Amino acid sequence: MVAAVDNVALTPWICFISRLSTRFVGGEMSRMGFGPGQFFLLSELYGEEGLSQDELSQRVGVDKSNTSRALAKLEKFGLIQRKSDPQNHKVKKVYLRSKAHTVRDEFKKIQRQWNANLLNGFTKKEKVTLMASLIKIANNAEGMIRVQSANSVATTIDRLETALKNKGMTIFKRVPHSESAAKVGLELRETELLIFGNPKIGTLLMQCEQSAALDLPMKALAYKDKDGQVWLAYNDPQYIADRHHAKDCSKVIAKMTKALANFSKAATQ
Repeated sequence: MVAAVDNVALTPWICFISRLSTRFVGGEMSRMGFGPGQFFLLSELYGEEGLSQDELSQRVGVDKSNTSRALAKLEKFGLIQRKSDPQNHKVKKVYLRSKAHTVRDEFKKIQRQWNANLLNGFTKKEKVTLMASLIKIANNAEGMIRVQSANSVATTIDRLETALKNKGMTIFKRVPHSESAAKVGLELRETELLIFGNPKIGTLLMQCEQSAALDLPMKALAYKDKDGQVWLAYNDPQYIADRHHAKDCSKVIAKMTKALANFSKAATQ
């Protein structure tokens, strides 16, 4: 089947693959006494324990009530335990029990099988291109642009700051979040924020819709993920315009989008 690659045709295909994924995972998980909801939560926890319910809900794209029910089932099966966060007793962190590690290989097997099914016939180059495209689609959907950086967190922000200054941009503040966390006895992977802007551009967006000022000046975040990969992230200008229902701002948005892409390229390569 051939479908036009446009905004109208894309959504049905994404939904179609999502339904097939849930059906495959559900069928495989049923043999172990679990459902697809538990599968996706466990997959996240295998990657990183100590996440809160809200964090898990956000990562798997499921509302909090469904996440709570799925966690309750996993707790009943003896696969997870919830512990109070020492820094905030109102927040419960989720950890794996030893029983969860006994079924980990089976979970990974299901993941590998479904990946193999989806990528059957793809060349290595096509797989790399597809992954880059999926990451870009996901970023666009959530309104955040993320770019992999070949540099450290500090160097990424240094290079970004230099590129911005060279174009006459104003640097308002540099926020070393991980350093601030360390000062109060908390651990946080390398995370640094840069706040910057240019009133010649930002004002034009605010003239389209004044509430856009809530998201201005622009911010860029460099951080290291749990796998050691450094990323540079920033809000998509189109997301800001859509959020504030800014009209007749297409030229400004296009200019901001192009400029931010160039700045991020200079910072991450």
